[in-house]
This record gives sequence, C-alpha cells and structure tokens, in this order.
Amino acid sequence: MKFLINIFALIIIIFFLSSCGKSYKEKLIGLWEYDRRPGSVEDVKLSFEEDNSVKVIRSDGSVQNLGTNSVYNASVYPVICKVEMMTGQPPAIYEIIFINDFQISMKLKGEKETVFLNKSKK
Repeated sequence: MKFLINIFALIIIIFFLSSCGKSYKEKLIGLWEYDRRPGSVEDVKLSFEEDNSVKVIRSDGSVQNLGTNSVYNASVYPVICKVEMMTGQPPAIYEIIFINDFQISMKLKGEKETVFLNKSKK
C-alpha cells in the first residue's frame, strides 16, 4: 500500500512540474537581438508579439512588420514563422528552435544557414 501511495505522489509531482514550464509562445514573446555577424550593416531586433505577429525594430528605433505580413505558430515545435514578402511570391517559412531560454536559432526552411538570436535583456 505504501508503494502505491509513493507512486501516486510521484505522478502528482511529475504532473505539477511539467505544467509549470513555459509554453513556446511564452518563451518566444519579446525582443530578440541578432548575434553580431561580420559585415552586418545595421543592428536590427525581432519582436515576437502576443498577437503572433513579428516586428522588426531598427537601430534608429523605427518599427515595422517583418515582410509585408508575418505570423508565427508556437503550438508546434519547431515553431513555424511564415513571412509574406511581396504579393505573388510564396511566403518564406522559418523554423525556430530554442537552444535555451535566452537563445534561439532561426532557419529558412530548406536552407543551410542558421541565424542565432539572443533574448534582449531590456
């Protein structure tokens, strides 16, 4: 009987701990800075918004949408970010993978190059 109580307590603890973790959306929302890359002209940041849109924040403080329209789906993993560039072109689809709570990699689906971003401390 004591064995069953211990198993039951362990199951409750595991369930509690698993439900305490942040969702992918909660982890992603906020400002992300590109890792400095040689030859980069301007510092830009990506802001993943609560409404699933993605904004670009330039070094002069101006804010605009990523592409003509962009949305991300954080209910799947890797997180999918769809960016429409121009009317008539197929959207660019990015896969976002969490390295840890403060770093992500963002790769254009089907491409080899991966961009790493760090969570902004501001």
